[in-house]
Amino acid sequence: MENELTFTVSFLADHREVSGIHLSVTLKAEGLGDALYKAKLALIQDGYCNIEELSVSVAEDDVPLGIKNINM
Repeated sequence: MENELTFTVSFLADHREVSGIHLSVTLKAEGLGDALYKAKLALIQDGYCNIEELSVSVAEDDVPLGIKNINM
């Protein structure tokens, strides 16, 4: 989709016997709400629970982590 931006969403969640895991998900989405929905859905599908969103922001380039925004 042409209007998508790259977002980073940060969460605090539990997984099985481990609680308080800090997670960051970077993904393409059409807006902040869409990014939050997609990221939270991915965590639920991976078995995370008690998910609390901490922040949602437009991602910045971070080449060592493999995040590079390329405008085409």
